[in-house]
Amino acid sequence: MPKTEAPLYLKTLGFSDGEKALHNLTLLKETLFKDHIEKLINPILSAPSPDDALNNMERIVSRLSIKAINAFIADMEKLKNLITICGASNLLSNTIVTNLIYAEQLLLEEGLYKKKDITLFLKELEMRAQNFSNISSAATALRLYKQREYLRIGARDILGLASMQETTLELSDLASACLETAYRFCLKQLKAEYGTPLYTDMDGVERESEFVIIGMGKLGGRELNFSSDIDIIYIYSSDKGETAGIARDMEQANRVGVNTATRSPQSKISLHAFYVKLSEMITRLIGSVTEDGMVF
Repeated sequence: MPKTEAPLYLKTLGFSDGEKALHNLTLLKETLFKDHIEKLINPILSAPSPDDALNNMERIVSRLSIKAINAFIADMEKLKNLITICGASNLLSNTIVTNLIYAEQLLLEEGLYKKKDITLFLKELEMRAQNFSNISSAATALRLYKQREYLRIGARDILGLASMQETTLELSDLASACLETAYRFCLKQLKAEYGTPLYTDMDGVERESEFVIIGMGKLGGRELNFSSDIDIIYIYSSDKGETAGIARDMEQANRVGVNTATRSPQSKISLHAFYVKLSEMITRLIGSVTEDGMVF
């Protein structure tokens, strides 16, 4: 067909931009899909947005490994799932483009069919937290984990593999698990700098102070959607106390055991100051925008 006629023909099929559709098909012919273009056309035209489906497919296929492409060619059902996601969400398609391993884990290795609750989210995040060396590495790991889980949850929603209730519950549990992981990491960091936060209870007994994050609104009701912010309140036990401080000479402290005699007064701060620092640190870790986006 003459190039002048092809764009118009593609528009009659259902593409709104015939020129761009022709360009993307030409690029796909340079990949391993060159002999399978016919297999792609009907699923692409059946996608929520045929133009987005074709464009995102070309972007993804041009980056996929030969092994992954052959796996999709060999399994039409999995290929249709990928095409549907490409035509339904540019956000999820972009996630696949920047993290190609997710396409293999979720679409080729049956990850789409796995439901998760907060216990499993926490278990997976706890394993990743073992590699947190500083707040920057923690921020990156949390954001990449959130991207993968958003792709899994979003794809399950798009493909009709999960109900609305299951989707909102998973999104809420994901947010809760990310908050819990951020809290544990930040608390550990601050304890290393200022010591354990201690307060005196009503019986005059010194105890370790406690901290809790309360989810409000949709998070509290476990009804988060994909565009939801999270509304939270930070609460701690008491203002009546301070941190224990840290050992002035760590080698000596390790030899004889940490006690008040080896504590540096300069490392002691009030409970209010400690929990302000903790709250701000958690908020930055979860909410600040980096090159990997934000968590929530």
